[in-house]
Amino acid sequence: MRLAAADVVPVGRTLRLRDKRYRYQEISPREVVRLLENPRGAIPIGRPMTPALPAAELAQLLADFRALSTER
Repeated sequence: MRLAAADVVPVGRTLRLRDKRYRYQEISPREVVRLLENPRGAIPIGRPMTPALPAAELAQLLADFRALSTER
């Protein structure tokens, strides 16, 4: 799914996806890895989307973010 630049509002940290507005927060590459490895998390809250990638693509995405998290 693609987002247009106009759908993301950095000042208010909101984005529009399928005619709904969502708030977001910036996270570190290390936190991205943690969320990709365990997309449902430990707290039972609603998650509008979870990664639905083929295993090979998910593995590559994890490898890329792991590399970013070790650069800092």
